[in-house]
Amino acid sequence: MTTSKKRRATNAALFIAASFFLSHLFFWILPNVFESWNLQTVDKLFLLRARINPPAYDSSILHVDIANSSIKKLSYYFPRRYHGDAINVLSKIQCAAIAFDIIFAQKMQAFDDSVLIASTRASGRTYLPVAFSLEDTSTKSGSLESSDVTRYLDSTAWKIDAKGIDDFYWAGATLLTWHELARASHGVGFISVQTDRDGVFRRVPLLIRYGEKLYPSMVMRLVCDYLGVTPEKISVRGGEHITLHDAQVKSGVKRDIVIPIDARGNMVINWIGDWNAMRHISFAQILGIADDRDEMDAFEERYGGSLAIIGDVSTGASDIGPTPFEQNFPLVGLHASTLNTILTQGFLHELPALPMIVVEFLLAALLALFSARYSSVNFTVRAVALLVMYFASAAILFFYANVILAIIRPLFAGGLSVTSVVI
Repeated sequence: MTTSKKRRATNAALFIAASFFLSHLFFWILPNVFESWNLQTVDKLFLLRARINPPAYDSSILHVDIANSSIKKLSYYFPRRYHGDAINVLSKIQCAAIAFDIIFAQKMQAFDDSVLIASTRASGRTYLPVAFSLEDTSTKSGSLESSDVTRYLDSTAWKIDAKGIDDFYWAGATLLTWHELARASHGVGFISVQTDRDGVFRRVPLLIRYGEKLYPSMVMRLVCDYLGVTPEKISVRGGEHITLHDAQVKSGVKRDIVIPIDARGNMVINWIGDWNAMRHISFAQILGIADDRDEMDAFEERYGGSLAIIGDVSTGASDIGPTPFEQNFPLVGLHASTLNTILTQGFLHELPALPMIVVEFLLAALLALFSARYSSVNFTVRAVALLVMYFASAAILFFYANVILAIIRPLFAGGLSVTSVVI
């Protein structure tokens, strides 16, 4: 190689190294811009995968929707005892669990409240929610709660084997179903979530810190009961995984289920599609079969063993938000999607920072090799082909291996490399 070629190759390598360094610098300085672009690119892969290779859906998961059709039949402010009647019907058709995405924060009418408490206690399989503000540090706001609420939350928190959880969210301000009803339930778990930087819901915390213990999400509590996993059989390694040891899966075999989590305890949701991709039934339809034995038998045959999630999805409901599939997605679907991800073990794995840097180093090395061996035109063609192949590889890994690679940063760095070298 002549001196001029060596100089050109050296300069090109320096340009490429500088391009990759700058791409990391831009992501660090402007994370709200560049990381949001990356997340939105992965969203497009979700949409494409739904057409090409949609993930499995556990048919035992059932949405019981308080939708417009139910409101028209029952009135908007229907009596609270109707929830108790729904619990009775779902119990009689042998649903394995009944979870509410509704917080009954205070007592209302004595008779209706008594019906709801009695139905909840009799079912032995009803789960109720609590909302915590998710804090970065320990908070004393819980001391503002009544002693009954505090004692109940303390008694239902989990003492489990946990390490590396310093960055987990802390439970802050609390909104709990009133404690007499909460005590009648089979379990209470939090339903609080945080959006990503761009305001889209893509991940959920499964455990948060509560004093010296951990508090489970409602889905986490439900799924552990469903799989026969007690707190003593759970181990947590922050930034790595939550392991459910000896989980009783449907096949009757006991196995460990390893749930990948980030440093904050979040699991990435493996979305199967939009709202209509899930299994639904009307709340009013459930109430309508309460006195019909034949219909009850038919529903038991169809829905027996289901994990029923009851939520308000009527027009005007405030509990909606953006997901990779919809701008106005009923957020009760977060619970079903989280539950489905765990039950099907279709976990998404985000490639950690160090392996991702290795991948980017290999891309940079290939670009440097191309620049040393080929003319500007041939270098450009091969570099663009390499970046296209990287994107295609990232898509294939996402579609068929549930692996999420960083996309925008390597492509941005590669594009900057090509431009600088050619110029």
